[in-house]
Amino acid sequence: MPEKNMIRLGVAISISLLLVAVIAVFFLNLAHSFSGNTEPGDVRDIIHILDGTEWKLDRNGRKEFESLFALDPPAGLRIEREGDDALEFIFGNLSATVAWHEGYLKGVLNGREFSVSISRSHTGEGEAVSVFSGESVIIFFR
Repeated sequence: MPEKNMIRLGVAISISLLLVAVIAVFFLNLAHSFSGNTEPGDVRDIIHILDGTEWKLDRNGRKEFESLFALDPPAGLRIEREGDDALEFIFGNLSATVAWHEGYLKGVLNGREFSVSISRSHTGEGEAVSVFSGESVIIFFR
């Protein structure tokens, strides 16, 4: 291989490695900044906001619910407040207490621990309550 081509190949490899390193550092910093931890004061606000709300579950969500919890899936979710730092998640005729624990909202249903995340679209029109356990995610929406 001529010397010019070797130099070009070396420069191309160096630039590629630099770009990969910059992208990796960016995504590691991004992941670190969104740790998911919630402050206790924020949790109390979230609990008051969610009190009395009702959420729907689509067909895919029902399949995921049945697979995850080994229970008949509900049509939706109703949330009621239990004091200042806990919620009752009512899945049809089943219920689970969800409380703030180590920076996350957590609960247990049919012996399976789960975490909860609340999200809103950037336009503010759509809202969702997501239930996470392992690699499974069940999304309840309004």
